[in-house]
Amino acid sequence: MRATDPKLALLRAIQAQPRAEHAPDLARLLEAPVAAVRREALRAMSLVPDPSYPQLLLPLLADRRLLTEVRRVIVASSYGDSSTVEGWLTDATLSARIRRHVPRTLSAFGTDRAARVLLARLAVERDSAVRYKILRGLGRMRADRPSLPLDERALRQLANDELNRAVVLLEYRVALGDGADDPLARLLRALLQNYEERALENVFRMLGILRPQLALEDVWRGSRAADAHARDVALELVETLPPAIRARLLAALQRTSDETRLRAMGGQASSFAEAMAAMVRDESAQLRELASALAGRVAPRA
Repeated sequence: MRATDPKLALLRAIQAQPRAEHAPDLARLLEAPVAAVRREALRAMSLVPDPSYPQLLLPLLADRRLLTEVRRVIVASSYGDSSTVEGWLTDATLSARIRRHVPRTLSAFGTDRAARVLLARLAVERDSAVRYKILRGLGRMRADRPSLPLDERALRQLANDELNRAVVLLEYRVALGDGADDPLARLLRALLQNYEERALENVFRMLGILRPQLALEDVWRGSRAADAHARDVALELVETLPPAIRARLLAALQRTSDETRLRAMGGQASSFAEAMAAMVRDESAQLRELASALAGRVAPRA
């Protein structure tokens, strides 16, 4: 786009002398098809906050190119009141592409209230992408302000629940066997392993919110590293965690057979039939779908 584009020239003039009466003009300029114009409009909007902006900007949360500027304007135009963004967090009508960026937008307020709302939502949120973003948002808030008040008992319980979920997923996988004779079984095993890894990462993120000084996100990455020294350092830091969760978490990270890890984590082996029956009722829609498809093509076995 040419530097003499009239829309850009107008926006830079508004940025040089921002006034409240420019808000309607900026809202119209935000509809321009050219990304450079929309970006300059957002920069001007951040200088001219207006309560009409947040709802107008909601669809743009799906545009990663503008996400940083969009969040800045939403926070500035909310004047410290995060209630509108809190409503988005529970709005089931929003597309997944928008909703997954709501938690980090709410965390950008940096307030005690925003942290409480995010933690409360974490306890009931079922969308894994949204849960991940909530954890990232809370982690960033606690890192920026270690004194941020949070319900630590609730966080510890959530971490324990997530670890229990990892155990259940491992139980399913052990019962399923290697699935070498069935492509669908192999796909189901891969999905279970992915979910288990995600659950364990969530445990580390939750504990990292409780103890930001330990940089537990880095510990998680170190525990999965190919380098033996990096793994040993990570496991040493896990040793410093509360006893109630430390032993099972260390067991989860050991590079032993799935069966050995399952026993060490306190899980119980189940039969193939029992695991299939549980998976077709599981909370994960994708897991239910794959398990149901597999159940329809294999003969029951003990």
